[in-house]
Amino acid sequence: GAARPSTQDCVPMAARPARTRLGPHAGTDHVFEVLSGQLAGQISDAAALDNKLGIAIAALVAITGAMYAAKPPIPVAALLSAWLLLGLIEAVRAFRYDDFAGGPDAEFLLAREDLDPAVIRWHSLKVLEVSIDENDRRLKRKGRRFTRVVATLGLVAGAILLSQALGLR
Repeated sequence: GAARPSTQDCVPMAARPARTRLGPHAGTDHVFEVLSGQLAGQISDAAALDNKLGIAIAALVAITGAMYAAKPPIPVAALLSAWLLLGLIEAVRAFRYDDFAGGPDAEFLLAREDLDPAVIRWHSLKVLEVSIDENDRRLKRKGRRFTRVVATLGLVAGAILLSQALGLR
């Protein structure tokens, strides 16, 4: 999540004391490494969610086959089919290509190629922060959709088992 603004951030620019240093701070390299690691982790998390969604889509297809093999009554089959369709739509929405932010791009870096590497990292910090915030939103949305797909799988599988246990045919 984003850091809380300090009281210094709330002071109008004209009222702020003049900064004595323009350029990277002592911790810039460390902050750059930490933020870069967080960004790489987010991209890895997105790929892992996509793998899980692929498995969930296969499970939706398998559950559909199991439902039709069980031959539930038409009203039950209609209800389960609707749930499965909604689950599939949600899985496809979550699985679709989403352009996760990867941090500073070539254009950003080439515009600063004449600067010292420490200054480039310092300039990159804001890009990394914005990328992390943007990716966080996308990951949460993808995760919520995945959760709904898993819930659909559970509901439909449970309903199939229940209809079999009750001998509904």
